[in-house]
Amino acid sequence: MKLYLVRHGIAEEAKDTKPDGQRALTAEGIEKFKQAAKGFVRMLDEAEKLGVILTSPLVRARQTAEILAKALAKEGKPATVKAEASLDFPGDLNKAIDAARAARGDVALVGHEPYLSEWIGRLCFLSVGSVEMKKGAIAVIELEEAGLRGTLLQLLPPRVLRKL
Repeated sequence: MKLYLVRHGIAEEAKDTKPDGQRALTAEGIEKFKQAAKGFVRMLDEAEKLGVILTSPLVRARQTAEILAKALAKEGKPATVKAEASLDFPGDLNKAIDAARAARGDVALVGHEPYLSEWIGRLCFLSVGSVEMKKGAIAVIELEEAGLRGTLLQLLPPRVLRKL
């Protein structure tokens, strides 16, 4: 199965007056991720079907997942968005992979740094490493049928996705 790790788009700055979980995407973040999502969908080949998008329950991640779902739907590739607790901070790789496998088929996980970069390292390089997931970036991993192993196929920064 293919696993797509998606970092949320550009969000409001953290403020003492607003809980972190309520921080939303900025207008710029929405527009840039809409463009990136269109590029991502164009990059998928005809056989690829991303049927489920699991997202952190935080507002900025949910908004990112909804934008991705809309871009997929416009191209006739509808996907269901579901909140997944293992994608909230600090992130739980084992539970997230279990949830992805239970969804059957290719799955996107929309979440946060620093755990997304750490997961790429653990899944693909057996080490945390120093992979950088920019806001709005997408990593494509071919996940092995069992265990926590995969092959990194692509790591697409948002500026590249917007140009596709």
